[in-house]
Amino acid sequence: MGRDDVLGLSLSVAAAIIFSAVVIVAADFIVTYDDVTARIREAVDARDAMDLERSSTLIDVMSMNRTGGVVRVNVTNEGTVVIDPRSCDILIDGVLLTGRVRWNDTRVLGHPGSWIWGPGETVSFSIGYDGDARRVIVITPNGASGAYMEG
Repeated sequence: MGRDDVLGLSLSVAAAIIFSAVVIVAADFIVTYDDVTARIREAVDARDAMDLERSSTLIDVMSMNRTGGVVRVNVTNEGTVVIDPRSCDILIDGVLLTGRVRWNDTRVLGHPGSWIWGPGETVSFSIGYDGDARRVIVITPNGASGAYMEG
């Protein structure tokens, strides 16, 4: 076996190793690409479902009454989605007051003890607040909101 034979053999082995590496990298790329594509598809589907739910959610803040440090806000579900009122955020005069909602005094009207707020039903929120309370905004878990302003 001459020097040229050994050189030819080592070139063949090197080419085989490089070819094998290219095949392995390509296979890994295909698997990764497929996984990323599936995750993107799932994210787009989830976003579309959230958009559909948001477009089907409509609330109307009907009234706001103040009585001795308590603000009562009546909100009607005008959409087609069932909402859990405990998941809503409430802002009064621009201040987030969700933590001050008096849940034992908040109710879905006509359904005592229920937290299922269906289409056409009204929730009466009771919030501890000592300010003037001129504006209230109620935000549902999916981002739909309704507002009420005095005056």
